Amino acid sequence: MISKQEKSNVQTVMVPPRDMAVLPLTLGGATPITLMPSLLAWEQPEIVLTQIRGWYLGWARRTMLRIFEEIGRRDAKTADRLHTYFDELPELGQSRFLLAPEIYSRVLDCLRDRDDLDGHVPFFLTSLRAERMLSGIGDAPEGCWSALGDFYIDGSESLDPSRQQSNLKASFAAPRVGDVPIDLTSPYCQYLNSMQDCPFVPYTPMEETLLRTHLEAALAKIAFVRESAARLFTFFVAVLVARKNPLKPRNAGSSSSTSHVGRIVFRNGHIMSIARTADCLVHEAIHTILAVLEVSEPFADHPEPSYPDVLVRSPWTNNEIPRRIYIHACFVWYGLAKFWKAARQTDAFPLELVNKQLATALGGFRVTDPVDRLLPYRDAIRPTTLKVIASLRCDLEKSHDLDYEPATEDSV
Repeated sequence: MISKQEKSNVQTVMVPPRDMAVLPLTLGGATPITLMPSLLAWEQPEIVLTQIRGWYLGWARRTMLRIFEEIGRRDAKTADRLHTYFDELPELGQSRFLLAPEIYSRVLDCLRDRDDLDGHVPFFLTSLRAERMLSGIGDAPEGCWSALGDFYIDGSESLDPSRQQSNLKASFAAPRVGDVPIDLTSPYCQYLNSMQDCPFVPYTPMEETLLRTHLEAALAKIAFVRESAARLFTFFVAVLVARKNPLKPRNAGSSSSTSHVGRIVFRNGHIMSIARTADCLVHEAIHTILAVLEVSEPFADHPEPSYPDVLVRSPWTNNEIPRRIYIHACFVWYGLAKFWKAARQTDAFPLELVNKQLATALGGFRVTDPVDRLLPYRDAIRPTTLKVIASLRCDLEKSHDLDYEPATEDSV
């Protein structure tokens, strides 16, 4: 996590290898970034999200098979076993394995440094065994976690991934919100790079119930405001990791990282209000789809590894943040502004809270045209990216969203 935060929501920078972007995603001849304004105005049909997710799943499949082939050059027997374990899985099991953020992280490592391959083979094998057991195929000599961290299986019996409860004494199934698992206890939850100095403290049953209740209520209210915003969360967020932070027990927030695409982290989520929870879910869902799209085509040209990312001052928080995060922030705040403007037309959330969230999202666009702060670095940013970001404030002006002024009695 970067030291300075964007509204307590943080996106860690990680630049993918150049050779990851194969078979670029196009939608009706348009590149995905050109569709982002309408998508984040919550106007695009479900088919667009379906196509993007399908492309990402296809990329993940091709990339994993490349890694299996590379492993085969060193150890043909192990590679055959990986292929067999994967090929025998049903479509659901393959998707769960391929879209797990922990798998994505290890894929990044393998693509960056082929010497890391051998170290990741045991994890790939164990994760595939877990999916096989969940699918009713084979067994494992010892307990294993799924790559999503939503199931722990001990023994030769299998679980139905669509069930939230397990009748196996030594097995475990994570709770869910909108079919997205809430990871409260897996090894991936307990050992987060962004919380290395924070001891793991389990949620109490009461705290877990409160967290789940708020997440379920928030997602339902998001869907009530804009169904497409709820779909963005359920389509692209693979797992929500929930951690308590005993070092800062009264501070709550969320984050995501391009090192683990599809994973969002809630810190002390049990003390968030439902409105704040909803804001975080939409915020991180936007970050997630942006990270997916950058797998196809990075918004900025990749610098050499030794070239530090340029810092740009955010007009929303006045923090200096890396250029890539700034680019993401322009889209995130635009999407949040459109969401909270739509929420004003409903009774989903208290009006005073809606006004506060809307004013925050619009704040940076009122200070400046965000694209202006990128122009000094135009040579390092794709022209299409600059053009689309330049359209965001123009759209807010044309739709009179920037004219919004909350009544005094509605302010907080």
